[in-house]
Amino acid sequence: MNDILTDRQQAQLRIASHMDPSELEAVERIKAMNAYHVGSARDAELRTLYKRLFRNTQTETAKLAGIVVTGSSGSGKTHLIRSMETHPAFQRFRMPGKDYDNLPYISIDAPPKCAPNYLLAEIVKACGFPVSNPGNVAEMRDLAMKWFALRGVMFLHIDEFQHAQRSNTETQIKEIQDAMKMLVQISAPWPVQLILSGTPVIADFRTTSPELEGRTLPFDLESLDPAADGAVIEKVVNGIITKHAQLEVADLDEKEFVMRLSKAANHQFGNVIQTIRLACEEVILEGRTEVGIQDFVKVYSMLVGSRNMERNLFVSSAWRDLQLPKRITNGKAFTALKKKREKTFAVRGKKLVES
Repeated sequence: MNDILTDRQQAQLRIASHMDPSELEAVERIKAMNAYHVGSARDAELRTLYKRLFRNTQTETAKLAGIVVTGSSGSGKTHLIRSMETHPAFQRFRMPGKDYDNLPYISIDAPPKCAPNYLLAEIVKACGFPVSNPGNVAEMRDLAMKWFALRGVMFLHIDEFQHAQRSNTETQIKEIQDAMKMLVQISAPWPVQLILSGTPVIADFRTTSPELEGRTLPFDLESLDPAADGAVIEKVVNGIITKHAQLEVADLDEKEFVMRLSKAANHQFGNVIQTIRLACEEVILEGRTEVGIQDFVKVYSMLVGSRNMERNLFVSSAWRDLQLPKRITNGKAFTALKKKREKTFAVRGKKLVES
């Protein structure tokens, strides 16, 4: 049997066997809604840059060898990049006569303590080689090249790259810049195409290194402008509610609601999507069919951890003058609530098979 369940999945199924069928149906609806990718003009723009990287793997003469994707917390950069990873060229495959897979594309998160040799160690680990005690930068760089060749790595994505800017000295940052430059150089033993993503601070990482700046293209996910992007936000609202969640739109005043929603999401596209989905979840879990303003009021209260309606952006008459709490602007409120919901909805809607 190919579908072998892990211990955790077995435990989840046991809980599912004691849940009401209507609850399991709601869970499946929510999981299906969250599985949709909400596309925008940014998809096509980034896909064009990826095509340039594909072409570069064939010519190996072009100077361009990387993309640096920047955006504030909640902009949706990681999700956007994940949507690109479905490309057939990125999928693992096995060469005839080998007993291991080739990995054309690997993706890592930069470790919080991003010393140069530890960053390179994470890259080597993603290739399948366990590193318990990283060597010096030169040793780890050579090891990365060896494993790139062994596993056929052509593309390397590093997310949360802002960690390279934190708690590092100028010398260490320069070492990381040099290491990244080495990985993409055509003259390297096995050059790769590089994709870096993180908050806007990583723009400095790129621009303070002439070699990296010349070899990479910037792609900035700008904040939403409610006046200019109102139609886009409205389309996303209606699309998620009516198509993805299979619900109906109730009492949402289009123009003002869009402006309230954009501000509540700190004008970040990813946060807008998360807020709408959370409102839909409330409706689905309560067995209702319409998404209204009170659902967004409830979601905002959960995000900020306060039931004070005078400070709730979706109900206060003075919402334009309200300041967003720090947990919204730094994205932690959305991350925390998303993780909590993901754990809740991890239960698989299957009946426990009795032996």
